[in-house]
Parts: sequence; structure tokens; C-alpha cells
Amino acid sequence: WLEWFDGEFEEDVMMALRFGVVPALPTDSESVHNGTRSYCKKASVGFNLYDNEKKLRLPTTYETRAEAEYVCQRRNMERLQIVHSERDAQLGQ
Repeated sequence: WLEWFDGEFEEDVMMALRFGVVPALPTDSESVHNGTRSYCKKASVGFNLYDNEKKLRLPTTYETRAEAEYVCQRRNMERLQIVHSERDAQLGQ
């Protein structure tokens, strides 16, 4: 998706990549008892988006990395368009 931009926007692109894909945190799925001890098995639940600006995971979980990457790219593209529009407004274009 970055191929759409020419060199003029390269710096904006790097600054605007607000979101990234991270593995979702595993959740406790069940307890296993071994004598007097209990162990929790962890279940992987997919992928989250990480907001680099707010430094937090977004709550939506995506089943596949491809789905998360698609949403991530869309959000970053929207962010880039906002940054570009704001820059144009400041330059009076």
C-alpha cells in the first residue's frame, strides 16, 4: 500500500504509521490439576492492533494476521490522509 506514495510523502508515511499488528495476549482456557497444584493452560486468541501513539492494544481481536494487517493498513492510510491534509492546510494549498 505504500507504493501509492511518491518520495515526497515518505517522511509523512513513516511518521503516520500509528498502528501495528501484535499477537493477542493469551487467555486462560482451562485449569489442569496435578496433585495439590493447579496449572492454567494458555490459549492463543489471534492478533490485536497496537496504537503507537497511545501506547496500548486496541480491544478488537482478529483471528488471522492477514485480517489484522488489512485493518491496520486501512487505519494507517486514513491517518496518513489526515496528516497530509493538515500539512496542506498549513501550507495554504
